[in-house]
Amino acid sequence: MPLMTDAVEAALIAGGVSFAGLLITNQSKISEFRQTWINALREDVATIITHALEIHAAKTVIEVNSSFPKIAEATARIQLRLNPKEQESKDLILALGNLRQTIHSESTFEQVAAAVESLTVATQVVLKREWRRVKRGEPFYCWTRRLLILGLCLVALLGIYHQQHTLWHWLVGH
Repeated sequence: MPLMTDAVEAALIAGGVSFAGLLITNQSKISEFRQTWINALREDVATIITHALEIHAAKTVIEVNSSFPKIAEATARIQLRLNPKEQESKDLILALGNLRQTIHSESTFEQVAAAVESLTVATQVVLKREWRRVKRGEPFYCWTRRLLILGLCLVALLGIYHQQHTLWHWLVGH
């Protein structure tokens, strides 16, 4: 008595392929959202750095009145994007606060440059972590992919066994 009919094998393989397609589509969409998140973080940090340097270089407050709200807005967007429980995010939030404090006080260009560098480094750490997540994939996707591959291998092995078993009976029967 055969373990599986050809129709059952084909249905299992087709189901596995469909499920794999669904996982790949889902992972692709998540990666697309993460990439958008990464790009938005880059843009907001660049906005903050640009306006911070503009504020420091300005001769009068009137020259930079519009920069303060832009920095506040970009800072708020960044803070809302980050997970305050992750150390890298905490470091980035701290660097943001340090730069804002530096530009609001009497500071030298070297102090502003150091605060900008600190913010840049903290941002790069967060961006690298997120990029690794994009490359690696979501944990659920990774585990499901492994189980799917294992399942497809088992189905293939059962199919090969079934074919060999059928061939053996055909040879012995003739």
